[in-house]
Amino acid sequence: MADSIVIGKRKIGRGFPVYIVAEMSANHKGSLAEAEKIIYAAKAAGADAVKIQTYTPDTLTIDCGNEHFRIRGTLWDGRTLYELYGEAFTPWEWHAQLKQAAQDAGLDFFATSFDFTAVDFLERLGVPAHKVASFEITDIPLLEKIAATGKPVIISTGMSSAAEIEEAVETVRTARGGGIALLKCTSAYPAPPEEMNLLTIADMERRFRLPVGLSDHTPGIEASVAAVALGACIVEKHFTLSRSASGPDSAFSLEPHEFRSMTEAVRNVEKALGEVRYGAGKQEAKSLVFRRSLFVVKDMAKGEIFTGENVRSIRPGYGLPPKHFNEIIGCMAAEDIPRGTPLAWPLVSAKSPEEKREMSTLRRCTNCVIPETHETITFDRKGVCNICLQQEVKASIDWSKKKEEFDALIASCRGRGDYDCIVPFSGGKDSTWTLYYLVREYGLRPLVVRFDHGFLRPNLLENSRRTLRLLGADLHSFTPNWKIVQKLMLQSFLEKGDFCWHCHTGIFAYPMWAAIRFQIPLVIWGEPSAEYTAYYCYGQEEEVDEKRFNRYINLGITAEDMLVRLEGQVDPRDLQPFSYPPLKELRKINCRSVCMGSYIPWDVKRQSKIIEDDLGWTGDEVENVPPGYSYEKIECYLQGVRDYIKYIKRGYTRPAHLASIDIRNGRLTRPEAMALVEQYEGKRPPSLDLFLEHLGLTEEEFLEVSMSHGVSPYRHDPCTVKEGTKTHDFLQWPKYGKMPRNETLQQLERWRRRNRVDKKLAAGA
Repeated sequence: MADSIVIGKRKIGRGFPVYIVAEMSANHKGSLAEAEKIIYAAKAAGADAVKIQTYTPDTLTIDCGNEHFRIRGTLWDGRTLYELYGEAFTPWEWHAQLKQAAQDAGLDFFATSFDFTAVDFLERLGVPAHKVASFEITDIPLLEKIAATGKPVIISTGMSSAAEIEEAVETVRTARGGGIALLKCTSAYPAPPEEMNLLTIADMERRFRLPVGLSDHTPGIEASVAAVALGACIVEKHFTLSRSASGPDSAFSLEPHEFRSMTEAVRNVEKALGEVRYGAGKQEAKSLVFRRSLFVVKDMAKGEIFTGENVRSIRPGYGLPPKHFNEIIGCMAAEDIPRGTPLAWPLVSAKSPEEKREMSTLRRCTNCVIPETHETITFDRKGVCNICLQQEVKASIDWSKKKEEFDALIASCRGRGDYDCIVPFSGGKDSTWTLYYLVREYGLRPLVVRFDHGFLRPNLLENSRRTLRLLGADLHSFTPNWKIVQKLMLQSFLEKGDFCWHCHTGIFAYPMWAAIRFQIPLVIWGEPSAEYTAYYCYGQEEEVDEKRFNRYINLGITAEDMLVRLEGQVDPRDLQPFSYPPLKELRKINCRSVCMGSYIPWDVKRQSKIIEDDLGWTGDEVENVPPGYSYEKIECYLQGVRDYIKYIKRGYTRPAHLASIDIRNGRLTRPEAMALVEQYEGKRPPSLDLFLEHLGLTEEEFLEVSMSHGVSPYRHDPCTVKEGTKTHDFLQWPKYGKMPRNETLQQLERWRRRNRVDKKLAAGA
């Protein structure tokens, strides 16, 4: 987006009202009284500012009548420059009185400066801005003089080439001017419409990244109005009380009623331009009811199958959208439904019991309850998953030797700088245990680094405060720009069916940037990934490095990828906290980044009990998580949504994961685990409403995206979903900061287009 400038109290640029300037020029016809009348008439006609021209014939040219100084082929054919400027100039002794008149009328007042003396004079007068005429754009010393005032500079570009405009802009920037705006103009008097080339306005804004307007010398108002539609944020137009009393500029000046017509048209165009937006506006919303939707068109009994005979897409729009027609067909009525009832999901039951079982039955590990749709999972001949088999490797490790290795690592970094190590910290069970162990076992002085993803819960914040006070540690916390976070969440949800890209990349990348910034060569994380997945196994050395970051953390999307996917909607600098630092920078400090769980055996329940007893750390309710696991994922109030998306994609969620850990540790039998899975999985979390609000999505769009990322052989059936219950702190979760619907739709439509292209390519292959 282009920069903005400020003149008086008005901010000028994209997103602000068009700044309309009445150019007096020579239309005062040598009368101060006429000039003052023009000012008040311009105000009445809707102008925001009045502009004059500050020169004398002698500051612009010399009194000479040879061919070099005689005008040919224009409105002023045959006259000398000196004669024309002598008739047209505004006496300098009028300026103060005209400025006062503009102030009394409520208009900004400034002028075009044509030489150094004019700049000095106008500065003494106290104008809020300077204008540069198109014929002076190549006068670099004059531009430097004007820029040195520190006032905003409006530059008419006229006949200038792109290179000449660039030189003028750089001149003003180098001299630290007070902001720049450019005016597209055609330096012909009057200018024929066919030579206006208004499409250049958008190119100028893109090329120079500045506010762009129009200095319009055409006889009518059409060019000015069209320019606003094309992005012009300034309109400058010559103004006269009457063209009948001809003057040098009368032919291309507007009379008051015409200027009023122009300003009204400009304001109406501004309203019509609005914003990039899809979907119903305020007035259109009343018409949504006339859309088609699904209605029951014949009386139905409970258990009766929906068919094309009893369900139709008709007007009005009170029922489910017609796109759900094929999903509904074959399902059963959840209750008796009379003819003429708009169809809603609560009225729809699952398909036949046999088909329901077919859709939900997944192969599961014969030892734990993790299903075949779990990432990285494989089964041996007995049906035991590779994650359970890793526990055998874990049990065979010589942990005393591993502890010695960890002792040596700690000793190598202790006392080398302001801090002994960095501990990435969320305040959850694992990072709290890591910090507790390092301080109590080793007496380290860590720098605690927290990446605040934006959804920390009240109890989590209190836990963190208590932990840091009791252990005594410095905290460095970073919260990224919420507007950027929203775009990243939506894009990663669209691309991968997981909205946590910003959270995971930030949590793992930002502490590494902190290590470089604070010159701390050791970063100590908590549990290894082998505890839950098979990206690494316990027998492997698991450094928390860029390889792991790209393999396990960032969903296969780098910050550079995200920048491309967002098509310039974010600044590259906004993505730095989510990108892994350059290896050469980490090597400069000999950085090591390791999991403590690779050296100290990890037991979540035992560790949680210790920090509860010693630190007063408390667990919390988490949506759709059994009560016995109150230590799990208490950090994020959108955790229930993430688990729900996982269920839609893979047919299982956190209870299966937690119960499986307890099976491996001998705390739960497999039948007991399956009972928990059946009781707690697959429910719609109340936090989904907040998620949809945060990202500007409808629930239909949410299901569309989530189900597009389904993992075979699981097929999600929305008809089977039941409502989950709210946690005790639900009402404390922030609901403000909604993503504008038009921004959501821009990203959503881009994703849909790419999906269509990908499907066509796949079909062609």
